[in-house]
Amino acid sequence: MSEAFAVYLLAGGQSKRMGEDKGLLLLNEKPVISHTIDALRNLTDQIHIISADRRYQQFGLPVLPDHYAGRGPAAGIDTALQHTVRSLVFICSCDMPFISNDAVQALADKAQYHEVSVCKNGQFVEPLFAVYKKQCKIKWRELLISGTTKLTDYFNHFDTNFVDSTEMLHKNPHLFFNVNSPADLLLAKQWLKK
Repeated sequence: MSEAFAVYLLAGGQSKRMGEDKGLLLLNEKPVISHTIDALRNLTDQIHIISADRRYQQFGLPVLPDHYAGRGPAAGIDTALQHTVRSLVFICSCDMPFISNDAVQALADKAQYHEVSVCKNGQFVEPLFAVYKKQCKIKWRELLISGTTKLTDYFNHFDTNFVDSTEMLHKNPHLFFNVNSPADLLLAKQWLKK
């Protein structure tokens, strides 16, 4: 069993394909981000939302703006690492309605001996379904300030554990699904009906 960890949900994206804030879109009569929050509530007493949008305050959780706005998800992870009082931080996107607490716990259990533990889905890395150690915060900020924006470029600078997610996906094939477009939202609604 892993030590207690904090959760930070990144909700600062520009949502270009959707045209509006993805986390606040209604999915079966509640915002997409609510599905994510509900799945994580019994894992930790520390769930935060990183966003400059005040509408996220409706969920009764701390809402933090990025320290460095406009630099993408790397800035959101930086904000989480600088803010947390826990040694482990689970990061995920606000638009992942099929996240499951057992998958998050399994990843956190594997994160004790590495600076970064990130799920790998075949050839694809899931940097927004990952556990980061607070001790990364100084080097992470240095990389951010130096202009590094692509998340996968950060991993070469840390002791990174790429966790095979085959078993997680066998239990939950939609685990990493993001609601990025109107078609995705429609698909998510269909899956939730089953």
